[in-house]
Amino acid sequence: MKGIKGIDISKWNANLDFKRLKAAGIDFAMIRAGLGTQTDPMLASHIKAAQAAGMLVGVYWFAYALNVSESKKEADACLKVIKPYKLDLPVFYDFEYDTERHAGDKGVSYTVASRTAIIKAFCDRIKSAGYDAGVYINPDYCLYKTNRAQLKKYKLWIAAWRRSDGVASFETVKPEQLPTTYKDAMIWQPGKAKLDGSGGAYVDINYGYFESSSTSTGKATYKVGDMYTIKKGDVYSNGKAVPDRLIGKTYTISQVQEDRILLREIVSWISI
Repeated sequence: MKGIKGIDISKWNANLDFKRLKAAGIDFAMIRAGLGTQTDPMLASHIKAAQAAGMLVGVYWFAYALNVSESKKEADACLKVIKPYKLDLPVFYDFEYDTERHAGDKGVSYTVASRTAIIKAFCDRIKSAGYDAGVYINPDYCLYKTNRAQLKKYKLWIAAWRRSDGVASFETVKPEQLPTTYKDAMIWQPGKAKLDGSGGAYVDINYGYFESSSTSTGKATYKVGDMYTIKKGDVYSNGKAVPDRLIGKTYTISQVQEDRILLREIVSWISI
């Protein structure tokens, strides 16, 4: 099983040398875009530096939503901050133990159903905006605390660490060691390591099960017969804004071109 090397980073990773990391074989970076409804202050600089070094880029958003309504607001916050950037990889929703701690502090106890609904709401909002969506979770959440069957339509990024302290390396952990339980994962995070270019600090390491030369963007791909939901900010192929009365309505794609799709019911080309 072939896997390309990557890292995931946030504001806590402030002293990275992306050119050295790329030279050391790091081909992609998953960058935290924000948490709750707040933007990660390092988002812009991390994306710029990673892309300048020739890395593929995706983003993740840390979940603090207490319910479906709040997860939709987090998705909207995420969409707003990532709009200026070209993404190569999906937008992932990061749901983990600190999410649970925050909820407990607010007097909320999640259930399998509520966790799953919160994740679905975020990912569906992201997909409706034309991006590919995924979920970052650990084995506990993947197997026991969410309904995995209901999350199958989203990309999986599994944080299955090889050691309890999280320490790993690309030399000792190989991509083919991805546990078979998560064989459908797009990304596997086996732990953290000190890399050439990480400033002497640990950084989370990952294997990506996709092509390093991938030109697939974080934007979703479309095909004839797919359903498309009009979103705020959509424009016709002539550059005019789609009227507000159509936002939220869903239509059938009847033709697909590189930069636009034709919606059958309203006979209109929408830019993508």
